[in-house]
Amino acid sequence: MNQLRETFHRWVRTVALPVRDGEFDEPLSHASAWTLRGACGSEDAIDRILAGDVLEEMRAELRRWLRNYTNELTECFRHRLRADGEAARKREDDRYRQRQGEVSALIERSTMARLTQEIARLETKKRQGRLFDPDEHLTEIEQSIEERAEELNRRRDHYEEIRGQLGRERSRVLNHLLPARFTLAGNAQVFPVAVEIRLPEH
Repeated sequence: MNQLRETFHRWVRTVALPVRDGEFDEPLSHASAWTLRGACGSEDAIDRILAGDVLEEMRAELRRWLRNYTNELTECFRHRLRADGEAARKREDDRYRQRQGEVSALIERSTMARLTQEIARLETKKRQGRLFDPDEHLTEIEQSIEERAEELNRRRDHYEEIRGQLGRERSRVLNHLLPARFTLAGNAQVFPVAVEIRLPEH
């Protein structure tokens, strides 16, 4: 977004349009209002009339130039927003993929593997039990198996819910939030603050 702000700032500028033979020439190279501050106002009535005539004569042409300038500015902003939006989409997509990978790695590293091994060990122990079980060891083993199986299922469900939340959030960000953030609402607007007529020195 910083680059986008720089683009917007670049268009806040003073535009110098030379007039020759009743038509605009190409704008002069950009110069800030600060560097152009040295001009002196004229008290000469003829100069003032001449400046008013130039403005009146060029009014329609100035409006046409401003419309073209606005269209160019709009296209520039849209192009920049598209580029920045694609970059942001790639960053967010990479970030969500990384988080999905972290969740998968967490599942692998968690006690789920230990629980699975414990269940397998208890199943083996149960199969090796005696035909008669006066001390009810097999019942205890079965109960341990059930408890561990329930814990395993609970953890699996929990991780699947996390995965689902990540997927929904990824879809919301990529398909709704970012497109809205990187779309220009309407066209750029150009507001001329002032018009200054500079006449050649006599």
